[in-house]
Amino acid sequence: MKRKTTKPKRSGGAPATRGKARPIAVTIRAPLGAFPEGERAPETMVAAFDEDDAPLGFAPVERGLAKLVLPAGFAGRPVRVFHAPVEEAVPDPTVARLRRRLAVEEQ
Repeated sequence: MKRKTTKPKRSGGAPATRGKARPIAVTIRAPLGAFPEGERAPETMVAAFDEDDAPLGFAPVERGLAKLVLPAGFAGRPVRVFHAPVEEAVPDPTVARLRRRLAVEEQ
């Protein structure tokens, strides 16, 4: 007599994506220091780059937080993240430009 086998049920977690990798949502804390009364903090942004300095995403910092969505292929891989003032004339800056503007870098 043959036994009937069944697949184990999934318990919780994200729904199946049928082989497609899902993008990675990342929330980054990027607080600014205190500013004297009457002064506004500058608008800042967070930029993420891969190991070859190719841009992965940009996000504005709002209330000390920035929300980036990275490609799924970067799960577990190193990413360079820069926190810098917003430049209206340059919406998608390069790593070199961010360094010249004295952006803070984390890996």
